[in-house]
Order: sequence, then structure tokens, then C-alpha cells
Amino acid sequence: MLKLSPALCEKITKITEDYIKDNPIEWINFRSQQKVIRDNLKTKWAEVNGEEGIVIREILQTPETLYTLFKMKLSPIESLEFNEERYKLWFGNKFPDFRTSEGRL
Repeated sequence: MLKLSPALCEKITKITEDYIKDNPIEWINFRSQQKVIRDNLKTKWAEVNGEEGIVIREILQTPETLYTLFKMKLSPIESLEFNEERYKLWFGNKFPDFRTSEGRL
């Protein structure tokens, strides 16, 4: 498995921490929404049925504001890299409030 870029991880961490600090009301509302989602999962792994019986696992959710900040502050190459599963797993473990399911990814 490819290693994560420390520089990109640091940049994503800074963007996320700044978002949390600068948007406290949205952050509180988002966390409340995540709790409702977790409390109503059909399975503990946040699985949903895809087409033809394929199981899809939703790993993360991000508020629209944070998503927009990522699009604005990450280069196109960084954005592509951040969309890879290895970064989503890292992000979900670093910031567990964004995970759709409970427990470590």
C-alpha cells in the first residue's frame, strides 16, 4: 500500500481544524446529525445496498462548508489523492466525528 503524504495530511488537518474553530454552530449541528445517522444505521458498518446486490459502505460525511474548503484549498492533484480510500480511512480515524459508522476504520 502506498504511504500517505505527510504534507497533505498536515494540510488536510489544518483545513479541518480551522473549519471546526471557525464554524462552531455548523459543527455542533453536523455532529448532532451524525449521531442521528449512526443511531439509525441498518448495520454497524454503514452498509447500503447498491445495484445488483452489491454492498456499499459509506465511510465519511463532511459538511458542505468543509467540502468547499477542501475544493478551494487543495490542488487538483491533492484533491484526487485525498479521494483515495487510504486517505478517507486516515481522515476517518483522525477525525472520528466525520465517520458514518462507529469504531475505527
